Amino acid sequence: MPSEDIARFIELANFPLDMPLQHPSLIFDSLVRRQTKGNIRNREVWTRECADISARLPETARKFLGRPEDVPVFIENYETLFHVRELIPPIARAPKTSSSGFEQFKRNRRISRGHHVAVLCQTSVELVLQEDGAIRLARNKVLEALEDVNTDRIRPC
Repeated sequence: MPSEDIARFIELANFPLDMPLQHPSLIFDSLVRRQTKGNIRNREVWTRECADISARLPETARKFLGRPEDVPVFIENYETLFHVRELIPPIARAPKTSSSGFEQFKRNRRISRGHHVAVLCQTSVELVLQEDGAIRLARNKVLEALEDVNTDRIRPC
């Protein structure tokens, strides 16, 4: 399953866009701040915002995002699309390793001990406060799909 996700994410990272996607928090947090107390739960406002976002994007993106009327799914998919476009291209441009044998063994050993060989790209992570007071990392489909994937599988198209 992760390999299917990676293939789909690579496709989403490579379709042409006229302008970069805005960070999800800039769009959706801003929408919350602009609303009055009685209006914040107004489904029509959220649906209209999602429809406006969708209208500015190519068909490939609209298809992935889904229907603007399904606001929670649309927002989750937009966040995923944003992370795909932020993370996949730098990984694809990164130099690939072609070492083998003992050198690759040593490299893998350094990585397994927590010594980072290279930083491919940086992203922020969200921390979520659970009901029991514990902190956990927010789910991110892109990061989950990328974990343990060999960088040789991700190339620019």
